[in-house]
Order: sequence, then C-alpha cells, then structure tokens
Amino acid sequence: MTPDNIQFRTGFIKPMECLKEGWALIKDQYWLFLGIVFVGIFVGSAVPIVLIGPMMVGIYLCFFRRMRGEPVEFGTLFKGFDYFAQGLIAALIQMIPMVVIMVPFYIIMFVLLITSMPRGGGRMDPDASFRFMFTFFWV
Repeated sequence: MTPDNIQFRTGFIKPMECLKEGWALIKDQYWLFLGIVFVGIFVGSAVPIVLIGPMMVGIYLCFFRRMRGEPVEFGTLFKGFDYFAQGLIAALIQMIPMVVIMVPFYIIMFVLLITSMPRGGGRMDPDASFRFMFTFFWV
C-alpha cells in the first residue's frame, strides 16, 4: 500500500474483543493493577499538572511490562519519574486545551450566577429561591 493509495476499512477493531483481551491481561493480578491505578491517580491529582504525567507514564509502564510477560511490581509505578520531562510535556499537551475551554465556561457561569441572583431587600419567596438554586438547569 502506497501513501497515495490509503484504504479505509471498517470492522477491524472489535471493542468487545479489546475488553476481553484487556481483562485476560490483568485478571490474575487484578488487585495489584487496581492499586497501581488508584495510587497513580491519587498521587497525580495532588499536583495535577506536575505529577499526573509521570504517574500516567508509570501506569502505562506497568501495563506494558505485563504485555511483554515481565513481572510487574507496585514500585514500577514510580519508574514513571524516570521520564518526568516527557510525562510533563504530555500532561501539558492534554491539559492546556482543557483549561482554554473551561476558563471561559466558568467565567460565563459566574456571570450568569451573579446576574440571576435575587435583588431587593426583605424576604425572598420560596419560588424565587428555588428558581435561583436551579438557574443553570433551565438555560
């Protein structure tokens, strides 16, 4: 197949087969992999932009070792810090677009919240209070 003659064929990726192969890969060490993923995400979320990259690299290193038939240990998770710069760059590439999208959304949401607050003195009727609490569900 030449670069000029690229064919697109459907039906070659079967999601259920992928799930079955993934389960077969980890089922005998399920709790170890669950712990690796849980601790990796927990540590990575402590300082998200800085630590999530190396933790994800460590999680993938564990899965790749398992795929090659090599023994997987819990400490392999922290070998992701050997690739700190690469993991940080990958995390930035993923997070910068999310921040660019989410910051304007939060600004708009805050402005809508402030502008929809009930004004005036005295007591607020229960219906107005209910409408204020659920303003964003009726937009």
